[in-house]
Amino acid sequence: MSRVGRTHRRSQRRPAYIDRSLRAEDGSVVVAVVDGQLSCKRYRMAGNRGRLDFDNPEMPAFAVDE
Repeated sequence: MSRVGRTHRRSQRRPAYIDRSLRAEDGSVVVAVVDGQLSCKRYRMAGNRGRLDFDNPEMPAFAVDE
């Protein structure tokens, strides 16, 4: 996963610049491939397991295998 930054509101018409050399940390906004689609999610650590959260509180988080 590549880290985008700590802000979560992005315009659909503005590009996101991604530095793949950065390692995702708890709370980072990341670009992940979910069901074959690129998606921006918030990376969270729960113990020794990572998960991807939506910034929309109505959507459930899901576990990541890496």
